[in-house]
Amino acid sequence: MTKDEIKDKVISILGTLGCDTSITMESSLEGDLRYDDLDKIESQFYLEDEFRISIPDDKWDEVKTVGDAVNLVTEILEQQ
Repeated sequence: MTKDEIKDKVISILGTLGCDTSITMESSLEGDLRYDDLDKIESQFYLEDEFRISIPDDKWDEVKTVGDAVNLVTEILEQQ
């Protein structure tokens, strides 16, 4: 899977929980997408299910932007 394919899937998943705004790699989960704690937890589960990976909670807590999420998922996939 290419990084662009990963990016598109992550954006699609994160967009389902966020507000109706255009999503970029720089979009903030809490600020731009208006994520609350539950949204962030749900998005972690959705990403884990979609990509069949395990995202460590401490790593997911560091994710602040869509780009951070894309990079984390990409990193985990590359380690498999």
